[in-house]
Amino acid sequence: MEPLAEVDPADHKSARADTPAAAAAAWLIDPQPPPPPLELHQHIAREIADALGWPLEDTAAAIAELESYPHEPAE
Repeated sequence: MEPLAEVDPADHKSARADTPAAAAAAWLIDPQPPPPPLELHQHIAREIADALGWPLEDTAAAIAELESYPHEPAE
């Protein structure tokens, strides 16, 4: 991995190149703020469910179980 200071600017890919002009124009007309944290959590669960091919309810339950899993005490 190269340090950021040594990266050639010519090799840097701009995010603008990946954004269609129509999408950029629509955002400029009506910019949307980031979703609140709870909605962000739900959005992430939906993305994981889509990637795994699981139902959203099962994915949300699995995430909740991971978040509430009792950690073992350090020895």
